[in-house]
Amino acid sequence: MPLQPEQFLPIAQAHRLMIPCAQALAEPLYREYLQARDRPDTHRSHYFEGRFENIYIDRQALPALSPLLALATEAAALLCPASPPLQVGYWFNEMAPGQRTLMHTHDEAEECLSAVYYVRVPPESGRFLLGSGRGQRKIEPMTGSLLFFPPTLLHGVETNRSTQTRLSLAMNFGPRHA
Repeated sequence: MPLQPEQFLPIAQAHRLMIPCAQALAEPLYREYLQARDRPDTHRSHYFEGRFENIYIDRQALPALSPLLALATEAAALLCPASPPLQVGYWFNEMAPGQRTLMHTHDEAEECLSAVYYVRVPPESGRFLLGSGRGQRKIEPMTGSLLFFPPTLLHGVETNRSTQTRLSLAMNFGPRHA
């Protein structure tokens, strides 16, 4: 069944989409991530405060990723002002206890929309920060949900104060080029 605009919950300048059967997508993806994250072909970037914020794993190592990316791309096409077809770029963000993600934007290329999918979010593992100053919003992450936001909007994640690792999948959507 195709996604409908009314399925999105607007939050500040973002939209949250609760995914049906969220655990059925999140758990296999988490297991595959753990198996693939230390492979020699896994690429890491953005080294800040003692960790790499971006972890890139090839799609072939993550069979559970394909249905999620297809759903996220379908949702992005409903929210993005650019004409479909869209392409998606993705990376993982693993945060151990005591770690955070620094404030940043994703406006380096032709992105029209950014998103984060929450694979595993223990309680107290960090709220999503959107914007800055008085207009900053703190959004509680929810395992199995997708949060869409403008790539030009400053965002980050609070410190993980839990005793467990937090895992999310970040995505950027832009026009597909021939």
